[in-house]
Amino acid sequence: MTDLIAEDIFDPGFGRAGVLDRHVLADRRTVVTPEPSLLPRPRLIADLQAARGARLTIVRAPAGFGKSSLIRQWRDTMVAERRHVVTIAVGRQGAVLTDSLRRPATVRLDSHAAIAPVVEERQRQRGETVLIIDDWHLLAAELADSLIDRIISGRDSGLHVVLGSRHPPRVALARARALGQVVDIDARALCFTRDEAAELLRSESGVNPDAATLADLIRTSEGWPFVLRLEATKLRAGGRRDRQARVSGESRLVQDFFLEEILGPQPQPLQDFLIRTALLDRLDADLCDAVIGRFGSADLLEQLEQAGLFLDAVDDQRGGYRYHPLFAQFLRAQLRRRLPGDVHSLAIRAADWLELKGWFGDAAEQAIEAGAFDRAADILSAHCFTAYCNGVGHGFASLMLRLPRRVLRKHPKLLLYAAQAASVSREFGVAEDLLSLVAEHMRAASGQATSDGAQLDHLVLHKRMLMAQAEDDQPAAERKCVELVRNCDSFDPYTRGTIYGSLLYARREQFKLTDTNDLEGAGIREFNRCNSPYGLVWHLSVVGPTRFVTGDLAGAARRLDQAVALATAFEDQSWLAELPGPLLAEVCYERDDLDRSRDLLARHFPSSARGFVDQYVAGYLTDARLKALRGDVEAADARLVGGLAVAEQRNLDRLRQNLITERIRLMLRFGLREEALRIGQEEGLLVASDSVKPRADFTTRDEARAFGWMRLAIARGAAAEAAALAQRWLRFAAQAGAVRSVIRWEILLARACLAGDDERQAQRVLRSAVGRAAPGEFIRSFLDEGSDVVGLLRGQLEASPICDTPADRFLARLLADRADPSPGPAAGRAGIVAGEHGALTARQIDILRMAGAGMRNSEIGDRVGMTEGSVKWYLQQIYDRIGVRRRSGAIQRARELGLID
Repeated sequence: MTDLIAEDIFDPGFGRAGVLDRHVLADRRTVVTPEPSLLPRPRLIADLQAARGARLTIVRAPAGFGKSSLIRQWRDTMVAERRHVVTIAVGRQGAVLTDSLRRPATVRLDSHAAIAPVVEERQRQRGETVLIIDDWHLLAAELADSLIDRIISGRDSGLHVVLGSRHPPRVALARARALGQVVDIDARALCFTRDEAAELLRSESGVNPDAATLADLIRTSEGWPFVLRLEATKLRAGGRRDRQARVSGESRLVQDFFLEEILGPQPQPLQDFLIRTALLDRLDADLCDAVIGRFGSADLLEQLEQAGLFLDAVDDQRGGYRYHPLFAQFLRAQLRRRLPGDVHSLAIRAADWLELKGWFGDAAEQAIEAGAFDRAADILSAHCFTAYCNGVGHGFASLMLRLPRRVLRKHPKLLLYAAQAASVSREFGVAEDLLSLVAEHMRAASGQATSDGAQLDHLVLHKRMLMAQAEDDQPAAERKCVELVRNCDSFDPYTRGTIYGSLLYARREQFKLTDTNDLEGAGIREFNRCNSPYGLVWHLSVVGPTRFVTGDLAGAARRLDQAVALATAFEDQSWLAELPGPLLAEVCYERDDLDRSRDLLARHFPSSARGFVDQYVAGYLTDARLKALRGDVEAADARLVGGLAVAEQRNLDRLRQNLITERIRLMLRFGLREEALRIGQEEGLLVASDSVKPRADFTTRDEARAFGWMRLAIARGAAAEAAALAQRWLRFAAQAGAVRSVIRWEILLARACLAGDDERQAQRVLRSAVGRAAPGEFIRSFLDEGSDVVGLLRGQLEASPICDTPADRFLARLLADRADPSPGPAAGRAGIVAGEHGALTARQIDILRMAGAGMRNSEIGDRVGMTEGSVKWYLQQIYDRIGVRRRSGAIQRARELGLID
């Protein structure tokens, strides 16, 4: 091993075996300096242990990946278990052999040829033996090949061989691998995981890295142990990691390493090839041929892979390879230092080839890298519309923003797309600046009356509409959409689709739901016309929440399921599923499909880089509720606080208000009343109801604020004021057709009635909510309100002996397998019970129970097969028998007598 030293002097007794020439390495008085401790790699040690049943294990990776360190750890493990381990550390000329069962144990082999007899001898030995040969790549090709053949084809024995090497053996091993005789541990396995990197930094620097530092380091190094140890050294010296001074491919130590260990030892043709292809993110043989101007790149790439350089195979539709990011940075620095005059021509050749093959973003990036900005602008301008239809427009836009202003001014449509991307990233100042450049272009061309001028004017309005929507200014977005609809014929199908979808979005947020079906269909039609799955994903992610608002949970789930299926088909754009994923998770949660809701959030929680308001609201609220269901209030609140940070960072007031309201609900639900009131005080919610009464210009953001006010009012004892507000919002939401809002307001109104000791009215309101919820199967809106609401629902279910209406059947499903939240009073008896003025029949008791659950006479009649007049007659008979004159008195008296709950 290269990281091992001779541990003991040679024992002459071992020499009498007559197998090897050897020299004494040290006398018995030699003091050996101990090696530094190594970070344990238990997962890789387990892999090596599991591979002992094979004949050969190959630990292969470029320099600096810790091959020798891993092998040393495993050797020590084997020795501690009293296994027989023979280690050969190959040097440039000879080797050092260490035998764990010999004392003294270490001898020097004068030549590589002496390794073959060791292998032969070990194969002849009985019993289990592990033979480790490190730095295998230093052996001559013929010797290495013959030894591999001997190891694989040798007779069955207890010998297991482990090779540490920078490059793979040249011998064909596919059949042996298929038979389980060969096991590979490659560079990907040797890379440090996030947890291993954190432990390494802690153990070697004494500094506990924060999450941002660790994530940045893993991204930069891709887990390469050499760089991680450099970082540990820097942390130990400086205490904190300066991101501006992070290790890169141009860092001096990294450059020295690559020069001495990787680039320098290569023959000149390979060095030239590495440097001239440094600009390429993907190394396709044909592309490399086009860039360097000659054939033969396929052979050179194979040689580089065999040489164990920092080259990885790329498993995608393009095939080929890529350089490790740090190695690519190093090579690019070498290119600019050694061949500065060739950078431009190499990049332009790459751009031409990539555009021809259809990889337009890569082509534009190569042109930008070469400083050929006009060429890059031409590429982007020619293909940006197709890119947006296919869901890669944001990548194009980031390239556009790298172009100089003088170039962008010549391409006004590029300015528009770049402004759109800037607004999505909430860089509204940049977006306005770009749109002002379009205005300059239009003013300069004002003397020319062309259709392009009118189209540009409409496109500018379109981008400003998208900016308003990104800022969540839905009234402004609607006004612009309405104006754009008048000129829809001048737009392409993709842009028309975005207009219809944006109008649907803006109107939904303002409770304008009359034309939702028309806008839904129009958007789907346009995106299908231009064959844009990406556009459909976005549009369906607007349609789903809209159907949710109108009470159509099944339709919402269906549309969002379609969107998720489309999004996950984009293998290279995994972020796309973050549009419908959280929204579908919210719908699944409402339908009480908790496992699927958790799974969707685990896979598609909205990222801080690409999230939109709808996705953030659904993701953070649903995840917090799932955590609260497990009783983990702290985790739920932490998730909400994390969402508030995003809302603050991106100035998303609708997100902020929804999360504040949810925090208040959770605090009250778990008995933290004072904490809820403190939040309400900070948010200005402990005021009169005038500020939260519905108005014509209110949006769902204002509704969320009113929900928070309502809960706090009930908690403060202002039940009457809360009920009055709920009644106002109920009328507003019902007139708009916002079924989800109506259900939620009715549930809160029932809570207000309960708080005001009007249980009869609470039952009636809650009964109405159940009827509205049954078609869509809203479940969690009821269950999340806790024992008070669930107890009322159970009373309604038990009060009706006939449960054949849709509302009854839904209520039965809702309460199925739910633990009774509280024992409550004794249930009424099913038989005939004597009152003060005679006995009540079973039919009379059933009617009395339904009346006690808040049902109207007409509803009772529907259930028992009577007219409303017959129900009134029955009730009068009940009044006479128990000695009361009104319904409320009858219900109260029946409860006192134990006839009903």
